[in-house]
Amino acid sequence: MFPDPVSINGYNPALGNDRRSGEDRRKRMTSLRQMMFYGQRETIRREADQQRLIWVDRYNPTLFILILTVVLLSMTDAFLTLFLVNKGATEINPIMAYCLSFGPSIFILIKYVLTCISVLVLLVLSNVFILRIRIYTRTIFHYIIGIFSCVIIWELFLIYYYY
Repeated sequence: MFPDPVSINGYNPALGNDRRSGEDRRKRMTSLRQMMFYGQRETIRREADQQRLIWVDRYNPTLFILILTVVLLSMTDAFLTLFLVNKGATEINPIMAYCLSFGPSIFILIKYVLTCISVLVLLVLSNVFILRIRIYTRTIFHYIIGIFSCVIIWELFLIYYYY
């Protein structure tokens, strides 16, 4: 009925071959360097934990490439938007149009900061499974890249045919 104690992680209480050191590792203070470069939890293993918000301390390296792509596409969009606005076009996004009224430097800075904050939130929540649409939050990066790509293609089309 119950599993053999020997088969549970190689631990046999009768033999006393416990692999634990006796020190509670949760009481040790971890440094920022350890958390950034030597973390241990990269994914959520247990199925029950996938239904909750679980923090990880290591991220998949492909997420870095996706984040870098989103930020680069956002900045490309910002510079193409400035070029088109200087040629007589108008910004359709009301929030960014308001930011554009403060000047091009502020426009680029705000666009960069908003993009970085959004990407950081998605990174922290990258292992959350959204039940309603049945996807992990990390797949939203692909949709964002697709949307930014379409916007940039549209802006290049406008530049090529009208300017």
